[in-house]
Amino acid sequence: MNLPYRVRPGAGFVVVVIVVLASAGFLAFGARTPVLDEVWKMQIELETGTRGPLDDAEFDAFQDTLLRYPEFADNLVDGSHGIISAHESGLVDGGYVYLVRKSKADPGVVKVVSARNNGKDVSLRISSRGFSVEGKAARQPASIFRLPDSGPFPQLIEVRAKKKGKARVMNRPFTVSLEAAP
Repeated sequence: MNLPYRVRPGAGFVVVVIVVLASAGFLAFGARTPVLDEVWKMQIELETGTRGPLDDAEFDAFQDTLLRYPEFADNLVDGSHGIISAHESGLVDGGYVYLVRKSKADPGVVKVVSARNNGKDVSLRISSRGFSVEGKAARQPASIFRLPDSGPFPQLIEVRAKKKGKARVMNRPFTVSLEAAP
């Protein structure tokens, strides 16, 4: 069956449709928020304690931004390492904390102490890209977790209290610091 000439779209119409679709794609791409801006917003929200822990995609975006812009890590922490989320002299009551380690020459041990008054341990998961370890932090002595020196650097490290059943994470305060290996 042949269609009459006037029913088929002409070459000009096809070109116009392609140009309109390409323009819409270009505008959608340009209207997207740059990753660096998204990560900067996440860092401010973490520092003020107005957001929950990062999900896997956000963690990867944050780590990739640190690798792509090493000077960003310089702006996040004073010195060679530090805590970049809400804390009070290392005391974390939100159940999670993020640390930045600039190079493998920097302190490579995470020291965690439970701050619970009832003497119970806090179950923790410490992770970074390509590294994850679970353990418990007691009130005394401090629990020490060695970080790998394989990188990548700057390194984003997450320390998160694990939930048990319906328990809230807010009930698991702990003190955390990044220190030199003993």
